[in-house]
Amino acid sequence: MFYVRVNRGEFDLKHIKTICSRVLVWNEEHHQLSDDQIKKLQYITQPTLDANQHRDEIYKLCLELRDTMTLHDDKGRVLHFMVDKDTDWLYFGDDEGLAEAKVLSI
Repeated sequence: MFYVRVNRGEFDLKHIKTICSRVLVWNEEHHQLSDDQIKKLQYITQPTLDANQHRDEIYKLCLELRDTMTLHDDKGRVLHFMVDKDTDWLYFGDDEGLAEAKVLSI
């Protein structure tokens, strides 16, 4: 199980690029992303001279991936983005991971 917890008030392009880079590295071993998803993640992570370059497009792609991207871990569990309604935190993982994260954050 794995999860990423992000406080959306502190979520910026640096966080987005870091998470997308890690998902791409993970996919190199697990080969679960579609070509289209890989292209979108690569676009998000590409280096630019201006830190805010393509900001709106990156956020649009992130919202699309948040709503559509699912992966499976080595045990076959479905990993996806979730929002904790109580804290408004964004998670990527499985339902069990979210429940454990909520217990650990108390």
